[in-house]
Amino acid sequence: MAHLGTNDTAYHYVGAMSVPRVYQCEDTIARSKPNDTSFEATVLIIGGGGGGGVAGNGLGGGGGGGAGGYREFTKRYFIGTNYTVTVGGGASQNAIGSDSSIERVANGGGRGEGSATSSSVGGSGGGSATSFKRTATSPRCNQPKQGNSGGRGNANALTGGAGGGGAGADGSGNTGSARAGSAGGNGTASSITGSSVTRGGGGGGGSCSFTDGTVAGGSGGSGGGGAGGTADHSGSAQNGSNGTANTGGGGGGGDATNNSSGSSTYSFGTGGNGGSGFVVIKLPDTHEITIGGGLTSSSSTSGGFTTVQFTAGTDTVSFAEASASLTIAKISDGSDGDRIEVIFSLTTLPAGTTQLKYTISGTGTASTVVTIPTSTANNENHDGTGGSSTFRSRYNSSLNRGSFFHGDGDAISNISLTVEALNSGGTTLATSNTLTGMVIDEDG
Repeated sequence: MAHLGTNDTAYHYVGAMSVPRVYQCEDTIARSKPNDTSFEATVLIIGGGGGGGVAGNGLGGGGGGGAGGYREFTKRYFIGTNYTVTVGGGASQNAIGSDSSIERVANGGGRGEGSATSSSVGGSGGGSATSFKRTATSPRCNQPKQGNSGGRGNANALTGGAGGGGAGADGSGNTGSARAGSAGGNGTASSITGSSVTRGGGGGGGSCSFTDGTVAGGSGGSGGGGAGGTADHSGSAQNGSNGTANTGGGGGGGDATNNSSGSSTYSFGTGGNGGSGFVVIKLPDTHEITIGGGLTSSSSTSGGFTTVQFTAGTDTVSFAEASASLTIAKISDGSDGDRIEVIFSLTTLPAGTTQLKYTISGTGTASTVVTIPTSTANNENHDGTGGSSTFRSRYNSSLNRGSFFHGDGDAISNISLTVEALNSGGTTLATSNTLTGMVIDEDG
């Protein structure tokens, strides 16, 4: 039997699931079988940004920190299963950002390097969890890489630091004698939370100036990268800026400078902190999510989807089918003039509704329960328990309105109404609120 290679396709079952996948690849979307308990959701994961480098004894500017790893994908999740969500923290100077995850992992950004012996390298986006890297983490199988490489610096002293890699582009390098810091790589845009937002910018490199006047630090990459420190001969070091929270932006590198008199007393700015990571789940609003108390989150529902944004913490989440809802509101009752009919509106009926069950009671008449098929002609009369001498009911499907009146009798007060939406098997899909205090006065 031939062995499967890393890019060969295999088909197998996981419980009720038929799963086409590429062998050993984690980003496969499972194909559902009928009546399974799964659904598809879109997910964005960004790791914590790497810290910017502090200018070292090589007298050069610090390298910018790399952006956190960036991953956006569609995946199938199961109802009733606990999934752990972790939002990675941004790193302090010269440190690796923390990973973010929900099943899959977005690596923390690589740290910016600051000494001349390591060429003031910018940290890579989605960098190694153990050290800074010039090259970004390699993708698995056919998936896009999490980030891009940090810029390569110059091993010579008195040069600006290289920029950190971003989610969308490499950081800029400095292989010559430029004193200015290099720019961080730009991030990547996503519309998962609504309008397009760019995240995952690399940190800018810190500048270096001992005789050249004010020299600018490298700009942070678009999407939350922190700017590198600007050397200005003020006598104090200029630190790199922090990456923006919840973008995974890399921290800017610190500057290297002396005071305006040209003193041999040097100052070195610290690297900025990386921005914290981010996790987003966008799921159909036919499903709902339960979130553990260890996570900080917010949610919104629009266009048939619920979008949950996680901004800090770690804990489990689980999913369930959303409970169907039904709301009724009185339009008019029989207390005005000669009107003897109560008319009420219904919200959109739950999917699968084929019948409406009215439960009506009031002072001066027997209670009535009547079930009305939603497919019958508009306003066709339906008698409930007690026959035509008690409440008789209608449904107008074109207006999504219901109504009821009374067969014989007058001055019926304190009427209450509850409506249930039923499927074809008679199972209750949703129960409405109860309207109370209505009147029918057949004498006007």
